[in-house]
Amino acid sequence: MRPARVGALIGAVGGVLFVAINAGAVPQPWPAYVRGAGAVSFLLVVWLVLRVPDDPNAYAPDSRQLQAFWITVALEVVAIVGGAQLFIRVFDRPDATLPWVAIVLGVHWLVFHVVFTQDVFVWLGWLTLACGVVGMVVALTRAGPPESVAIVSGVLTGVVMLGCVGVDASRTRRALLRWRQT
Repeated sequence: MRPARVGALIGAVGGVLFVAINAGAVPQPWPAYVRGAGAVSFLLVVWLVLRVPDDPNAYAPDSRQLQAFWITVALEVVAIVGGAQLFIRVFDRPDATLPWVAIVLGVHWLVFHVVFTQDVFVWLGWLTLACGVVGMVVALTRAGPPESVAIVSGVLTGVVMLGCVGVDASRTRRALLRWRQT
């Protein structure tokens, strides 16, 4: 399986997990519906990703890019764990942890855009970052009910991930099919 397909599937799994884990913040009786919609969306995105034909001219990362990938992932893990501990133990603001994760994930996608030059990472990056920043503002200012942080930085981040991966798979498939016809 080509790296882009594996990455897309990982993004889809991450998206459905963000939705499923944080759907409990949605008022009753909606959590079950949100989780169900997330699961259906996940299956649709997987179907779209698996339908993308193999591209003989597919972008293949070189060793420098793969090294940058692993360094970015390692730094992301350190930032998530370290930031979460900081918000929980030092600032006594555990509600800011989820937005922090979304912010780090958004930056992660933007770094991936620089490394892999794939447009999907721009959309993933900025939209995820926006979900994280809005959630962080709500968490730190207590501008809304506590569950709004999980909805914005959790459920909405998952929707963004599923949506971007699905749209990218659909666009890539159409482009490859057009290219094959010429």
